[in-house]
Amino acid sequence: MSYRRAWLLVESLKQSFREPVTVASKGGKDGGGMLVTAFGDALIKNYRELERDFARLAERRLHPIIATVIRRAKSGAKVSVRTKLEQESK
Repeated sequence: MSYRRAWLLVESLKQSFREPVTVASKGGKDGGGMLVTAFGDALIKNYRELERDFARLAERRLHPIIATVIRRAKSGAKVSVRTKLEQESK
């Protein structure tokens, strides 16, 4: 990720929450930087947990669809994933 992209994301987080997610550290011989606050650290941990939850849910929901597509492909039937998803949503 580029420095600019990271900076813009941090700025967006700063504007989205009342509690600070980062604090600036003073420059010295190695230069300054940003430190993640306890709230920012909790925010990151919760976000990563949410990502894992979504991945597990997606795997559970998509596994039967993918298995059907593979089974039909092996049998020679022509089925696109889009068609299968459209059928499942009805």
